[in-house]
Amino acid sequence: MSELGIVAVRPSAGSCRGTVREEPSDIDDLVHDLRGPLSVIVAFAESIEGAQREERARFVERLVANAHRALAVLEEFAALADLRSGEVEAYVRPMDLAEVARQAAESTTDAGRRCVDISCVLPHDGVPMLGDRDLLGMAFRAVLRALTHGLAGPGSLRLLVAGDGDFGALEVRVSDARVMRGRSLGAAANEFEILERVVSLHGGLVVVEPDGCESVFRMTIPRQPRGK
Repeated sequence: MSELGIVAVRPSAGSCRGTVREEPSDIDDLVHDLRGPLSVIVAFAESIEGAQREERARFVERLVANAHRALAVLEEFAALADLRSGEVEAYVRPMDLAEVARQAAESTTDAGRRCVDISCVLPHDGVPMLGDRDLLGMAFRAVLRALTHGLAGPGSLRLLVAGDGDFGALEVRVSDARVMRGRSLGAAANEFEILERVVSLHGGLVVVEPDGCESVFRMTIPRQPRGK
């Protein structure tokens, strides 16, 4: 989705006067996404030996959380490469879209540490459909992790899941005092590409749009894949 691209301004080769506008490469994104958690891991690892006993548990908690975050970045990078190459196929079987969304929200561990509230509005009878719960769960977690990490202050992510006839739908509203016209979604370009490609495998569509002072993305997917 072109509106999610991030444009960088860099000096042109061999000149300090001209500038070129270019999209950052996937490697640039990977280095950027890994630098944060790995820097935290190094800092706490170097400090833990001399820390007092009551501090060590907190240091270990931060080490583990950032190790999981770094691992998630690598797994998502590998998944995106496979999706782009066409090496991934959806393993279609009965699943509940509402349950997959709930589990993805609960596993977004950055939420509490960054003062971001994640809430789910789910139908009592769920949203039964045919799909690949592992692929969809990975895609949901990638986007929620990126959005949560992108909110520097208090904010909220509200997930609404519904079934409407032949379709299942997921809507996520991103609310933050600094969020205007969807700009907060720009930092999650790769994660949204993962979601778009996974949803496309299911015959669905992802739309990102502003809504007042909130950013919104909506996913619609057929409950019954074509030809089934």
